[in-house]
Amino acid sequence: MKKVITTSICIMVLLFTSAFSAEEIYWGGEDLEGVTLKDFRKDTVSDISKYKGEYHFGESEAESTLKIIVTPAGKIYAQLYWSEYSDKKNKWDLIVENYNNVKISGNKITSSGFGMDAEFVIYTKENVRGILESYTENGKKSYEFGNYVGALSMPGKYPEMSIREITKEE
Repeated sequence: MKKVITTSICIMVLLFTSAFSAEEIYWGGEDLEGVTLKDFRKDTVSDISKYKGEYHFGESEAESTLKIIVTPAGKIYAQLYWSEYSDKKNKWDLIVENYNNVKISGNKITSSGFGMDAEFVIYTKENVRGILESYTENGKKSYEFGNYVGALSMPGKYPEMSIREITKEE
């Protein structure tokens, strides 16, 4: 009887701790059930300009696009685009945050204004490149995967001014 109770307690402790220690990893607003950090590998490149492009996070009202800009001189910028609904205006407003002082070291990306702990990874189950951001919510660490969607598309009349430094002559 003692052995059964001890075994039952061990199983309950194991189930209880695994429920609270499992990573929650989201992609497109969906929890990737059964996916762990072991399903991602570092995406390291020798030329950081290969990281430039657009990365999509979330879905619907919680979606955003992170644009990584690498100039020919090797300077790195980032822009985060998302929309916010304004009851006052009765419409969606486009919000753009510009990040300077962006650094890429190995496969990690940081910025003094980013407030983000992120790295470039490959989701091995589907062979998809992207950025894996970690954050803590209610004392629990979670992750959001933003997949690479392609080359930069910059809005405006002179979009090239958003992706490279211009000379005085230009």
